[in-house]
Amino acid sequence: MKETTFKDKKNKTEIICVCPTPTDDKLKMNTVLYYGFGGYTVKKNGELFYEGDPQGEWDSFKKLRDIEKEAKEEPKSKWEVILYDPLNGATWTRNRLKKGEWILTETNEGFA
Repeated sequence: MKETTFKDKKNKTEIICVCPTPTDDKLKMNTVLYYGFGGYTVKKNGELFYEGDPQGEWDSFKKLRDIEKEAKEEPKSKWEVILYDPLNGATWTRNRLKKGEWILTETNEGFA
């Protein structure tokens, strides 16, 4: 989420909007797959493969590069990373033809 401040010059007030984070077409390898109030899950062939501990520390969550290492071992499987956050959601699917590339395949409004 990104906080943006708009200034109303006429009324001399500020409006703060918490706006959804823009969704990248390709998911970066250093993406931290956090989980808590929203976050990421990883599916392999439609089944849950990884979901971080909601009580976990930031350093305990896997990064996409960790999942990519495991995905290389099973290249014929369908791998997806799903983001489900307040006001923002997306799914990236691993490109079987270009290893290490996770491409945006779906967006949604998340929850809340």
